[in-house]
Amino acid sequence: VLFIIVWMWEPTAAFRIWWSVLVLLVVAGLGLQRLRRRSLVEFPDARVELDLDSVRSSATGAWGTFTSKVRAIGGGSSGGDMVEQLTKLRELHASGALDDEEYARAKAAILGAG
Repeated sequence: VLFIIVWMWEPTAAFRIWWSVLVLLVVAGLGLQRLRRRSLVEFPDARVELDLDSVRSSATGAWGTFTSKVRAIGGGSSGGDMVEQLTKLRELHASGALDDEEYARAKAAILGAG
């Protein structure tokens, strides 16, 4: 996956030439195979015990943290905040501080963020 990301990013000219990418992929594959074999020689009794429930809960927690930070940066809001924002927006429109076009744009932006 990491190789595909770097390939799509194209940090150097070598990633723009198909045969160069193929050579890099083969070298990376051989290196990983060598590392795997060497690890099996050095640690013959090692076994990978994977608790999928633990991995799933960790991924869910990480995703929740990530999305909350993105919402904080992007100005996203929860349902209660959205109602407050719409109420303030309506008051501004009623007082004449916003014309109809500005009110419609701001309302669409608030509703689109939720």
